[in-house]
Amino acid sequence: MKIKYSLYGMKSTTENIDWAQENIRFYRATANYLLAYAQEKPQRSILVQAGQLSMDDLLWLHKCNLDIIQETVDQNEDMRKSMLAFLENLERELAEEKKKLEGGE
Repeated sequence: MKIKYSLYGMKSTTENIDWAQENIRFYRATANYLLAYAQEKPQRSILVQAGQLSMDDLLWLHKCNLDIIQETVDQNEDMRKSMLAFLENLERELAEEKKKLEGGE
């Protein structure tokens, strides 16, 4: 299952904010612009690149992605098992590397 979101920018008007509240799950309204993180391009919007974002915008976008990942993992048992196995393997490998560094090997 591949879910693709893109980031769009719009003018921060009352009409656009009201529309986003009703139609977009992930949106961020500021005094100057409205960001919509969506699977389909909203009308009257433009595509936004990460390089154009402020630190607050990037943090908001990061949280959106974490929410999407968490939901995807929660809905897919195989993915959950795979991620847990990956973390267990990583923990084991890190412990082995730590022993090597401490032992001078």
